Amino acid sequence: MHLKDRPYLCTKCGKGFADKYGLKSHALSHSEEKPYICNFCESSFKTQGALNVHVRVHTGEKPYSCKECGKEFRQAANLIQHERTHTGEKPYECEVCKKRFNHSGKLKIHFRTHSGEKPYVCPHCKRCFAVRDTLKKHIWTHTGQRPYKYKKSKSAKEVLPRFPCEICNKMFKFKANLISHQRTHTKEKPFLCSTCGKAFGEKHGLKVHLNIHTGEKPFSCTVCDSKFSAPTALRIHMRRHTGVKPYQCDMCEKAFFQASNLISHKRSHTGEKPYVCSLCAKRFSASNKLKIHMRMHSGEKPYRCTQCGESFARKDVLTTHMRRHTGEKPYTCKICHQSYSQSGTLYTHMKTQHKQKTEPPSMEF
Repeated sequence: MHLKDRPYLCTKCGKGFADKYGLKSHALSHSEEKPYICNFCESSFKTQGALNVHVRVHTGEKPYSCKECGKEFRQAANLIQHERTHTGEKPYECEVCKKRFNHSGKLKIHFRTHSGEKPYVCPHCKRCFAVRDTLKKHIWTHTGQRPYKYKKSKSAKEVLPRFPCEICNKMFKFKANLISHQRTHTKEKPFLCSTCGKAFGEKHGLKVHLNIHTGEKPFSCTVCDSKFSAPTALRIHMRRHTGVKPYQCDMCEKAFFQASNLISHKRSHTGEKPYVCSLCAKRFSASNKLKIHMRMHSGEKPYRCTQCGESFARKDVLTTHMRRHTGEKPYTCKICHQSYSQSGTLYTHMKTQHKQKTEPPSMEF
């Protein structure tokens, strides 16, 4: 997004925003004003969003659930960080020693081993520490008392975990959290989309899904400003900026942005083709390939060129076609600098003109 698309500028730091609301919300970061007050403990916050997250400490609400292990989180950012423990993704790299981390906060702490920065000062003996938690533990040596992690609620009793899961013995503070967790075992999906009938185990999952029907895309990329209807789609998109491909084939070491692409790719080694066309019995290794194939039978061509009106069965074919109108040639030969509108044409050029054994264009969607 260019500056002309962000006309509302912060007078303090010059950062631009697309609307007045974004600028107003940002301005609070420069102010000491905290107008949003918690009704439970009277803690104050600069934004409504920060207050909403804090209130979940009191209510026990954890709306973001890991699909791999069922662990729940109060914030989407914490879920994203946790999911990297499953994928092994470490997008944050130290510029000094190249060590990688799965969270920007861990990189920030690590960098202090190089800079020598110790911003946390003990109020009792003035000793300095690089990590806040290390300071907290140090303070115990002076006070003899472990500090509370959160302020105790003035209006709500402290709630101890007392609802056990009969299947895995995991404990929960609230019955609602237990009921939600049990669905990871029973596979029950009580939340139905009234538009298409798709079922979900969590109300939050249904809420995100509804964005597909409404066209709402509330999740924005901070790098290129692309917008998405679901946080998972945003996470996958962000990997295209970082270049991180956490899903690697153990047969040929080819890596992918998405687990589904890896699963589909592995079938090229095994020869498995589980998706069968009901009309001609042709088999496919991926469901999206079957979906595209079915359009040959139905004649459906959902992708229409806005320039000449020609329609196509596949989105990538439309993208290639559009380059005839724009003149764009994004695929360039590194040897002779000849450019092409299609990756396949470049592949053929490299093979015939330069005798290069390059990898054929990927069919990853």
